[in-house]
Amino acid sequence: MLQYNGTFLEMLGLARFPGQSTLRRFLKRLPPKTIRQVARLHDSRCAHVFALPTQRATLAFDLDSVVLVIYGSPEDARVGYNPKKPGRRSYHPLLCFEAHFQKFWHGSLRPGDAASSTGVIPFLNVCLAKVPATIARSRIRFRMDSGFFGKRPVEFLDRAGCDYIIVAKEYATIKARARAVWFTPLRNGWAAGEFAYQPHRWQQPHRFVVVRRPIPADPANAEQLTLFQDATYVYHVFVTNDPKGDERRGDDARRPEPFAKNNGPDQRREQHAGLAQRGDRAHGTERQGPDEDAVGADRDKAADQAGEPGQPHGRP
Repeated sequence: MLQYNGTFLEMLGLARFPGQSTLRRFLKRLPPKTIRQVARLHDSRCAHVFALPTQRATLAFDLDSVVLVIYGSPEDARVGYNPKKPGRRSYHPLLCFEAHFQKFWHGSLRPGDAASSTGVIPFLNVCLAKVPATIARSRIRFRMDSGFFGKRPVEFLDRAGCDYIIVAKEYATIKARARAVWFTPLRNGWAAGEFAYQPHRWQQPHRFVVVRRPIPADPANAEQLTLFQDATYVYHVFVTNDPKGDERRGDDARRPEPFAKNNGPDQRREQHAGLAQRGDRAHGTERQGPDEDAVGADRDKAADQAGEPGQPHGRP
């Protein structure tokens, strides 16, 4: 966008704005100390501009991760989940966007073998640290896909006082309760219900919201965020601490992902991969292997399938 801003180019004394590859090479040559200084300046300027033209009162953060295929032998590129190029080394950066204004908020570079939730707690801490003091934590909502479903992110956000809505994992106990809820009809064949449930190892019961809708004609749309389906309906299940029932509007369920697939997420994610690396280095976020919550997800699913239930509450 800046390349088309004649006033900005004239202020810099440039005939044209450098391309992305030129800027990327320039930033890669900077030492870590300088990168941290640039990141602090960037964050302070963004915080100032973010309040213009009027003070914002709410924020909605979308968390997601993306697989970036790597060629050559760069640092920390490892073999992991890679649907496009199986067996090839990659990065698995963690990204956060502010949904209302489509603003890149923070990013963290991780090796390709990192799980989706690896390092998510320090990542959330940095995201919240960048929030202006004028915005209450209760006015911040995090939206995440099932890769972040787990005890640690949920309990962290409960303690932080932030709202959240996270897609539930495909556990048999959750699916059984989702089918059994009392559904309230909405428009266009949609319906919504809820149940309280305490998954295995969680400290307390949480609210699970179920959105049921007719199977879409587009198969790709039917798969997005769908926990399961039967002959007539697809079911979306979310865990949330929002007691107001705002999700009955279907806003979060209608969005296929935190970054909708039909809006070109891969291009936008790749454009911010460099920002993820710089943000990671600037804020000292460690690149870790799978954390306890990510490793425990497989154990939870195995226990669930073996018939080790969580603690049910409310309507079974």
